[in-house]
Amino acid sequence: MKKSLYTVLLLISIVSLWAEKPRRYFEIGADVSGGVANNYLFFGDIFQETITIDLNAISDKMADNGLQLNVAADAEAFVNINFGSKFGIGFFAGTDALMYGSLPKSLFEFISEGNKEAGKVFEGNAAAGGSVFADVGFHVSGQAGRFKYKVKPAMFIPLIYIPKPDISYTLQTSRDGTIYIDGKADVNVYAPVPLHDNSDSFTYELSDLNRFLDGRGFDLSLDVEFELLSMLDLGLSVVNIPLLPAELNHKMGYSVSFNIHQSGMLDQLIDNEFNSDDVITDSSEESYSDNESYKVRRPLTFELYALFRPFKSDFIVLRPNVALSLFTVYDKPVFGAGVMAQLNIKRLFSLDFGFGYEELLWKTKLGFVLNLRVLELNVMTTLQSQNFLNMYKLNGLNAAVGVRIGI
Repeated sequence: MKKSLYTVLLLISIVSLWAEKPRRYFEIGADVSGGVANNYLFFGDIFQETITIDLNAISDKMADNGLQLNVAADAEAFVNINFGSKFGIGFFAGTDALMYGSLPKSLFEFISEGNKEAGKVFEGNAAAGGSVFADVGFHVSGQAGRFKYKVKPAMFIPLIYIPKPDISYTLQTSRDGTIYIDGKADVNVYAPVPLHDNSDSFTYELSDLNRFLDGRGFDLSLDVEFELLSMLDLGLSVVNIPLLPAELNHKMGYSVSFNIHQSGMLDQLIDNEFNSDDVITDSSEESYSDNESYKVRRPLTFELYALFRPFKSDFIVLRPNVALSLFTVYDKPVFGAGVMAQLNIKRLFSLDFGFGYEELLWKTKLGFVLNLRVLELNVMTTLQSQNFLNMYKLNGLNAAVGVRIGI
């Protein structure tokens, strides 16, 4: 028993000494993450044996910005080669996806309140959009004096891009149950290949790869760090600097508008008899185009951060940051700020904890890194929500796993 214990302690000592080297000379790896978030529904509600739907409670507790939903996932594989501690190169390929949607609070108010107040108007805007990108590229990193840098050019292809649509409605009620509803929706989906097919299913051949490449774009990411003090580094990260936007030639559009004048709706529902004189007019159109020239850029993000080492070592590292993203699929600038804290034990094990606001979500992160030199495992879990307080009520969760193998 003692012999086995001594053997384990010896192996741990050897691994810890080897792991203390700053970087592997060669490594291959992959990172995968995925998550979902909303600002109302708790995960615990979904798995209850009996689900109770209280419309009044839903309306009362719904945030002013309505029901918000966000789904994101990404994956990347890479190879890194480091020449000592001051210069390295790497190659990568990956994909990332983001989808979001929202429903206005006024819609839930109408479902809850009905037409109890004559002449009351309910109106609002819904939203839905998203993007899927694939990219490939390389990076060069190095150190010159007190400066560290990383330059990362990439080619990217938007596989699907759905800009923010125009979706709105207006609804007015009366005492006798008459309801007037006006609404419209215009949604466009862009892609590098046709979104229609005369056959019963979509079929693409290998030669269609050229269609994806024809719409490719290029951008550049840059990281710079400066050692201001022995315990403080300042950093600037600029991600996805546009060099050449991608161009998507294929579009599927869907437009619908409707106008409803429904009298005595409640009585008709009770009697199961509908008045044919009620007015319901609508128009819808589905269109396809293969001659578009829609320009797409990946989100351009500026980040300022600091690396603070209170003990003048990597034992504890604090990383506060502020960020701004442009050209987002949300069709508006996105701000972010937060702080990460890392506890390191001889580069063999580190514990990470963070809190902040990013990508329109409040996030609390907890993760660890186990570095055995030849094998490294990174795990990070994130509680997240569009609502600050609901972040800790399991309104959303993200999980990320990374693996590196090398010498």
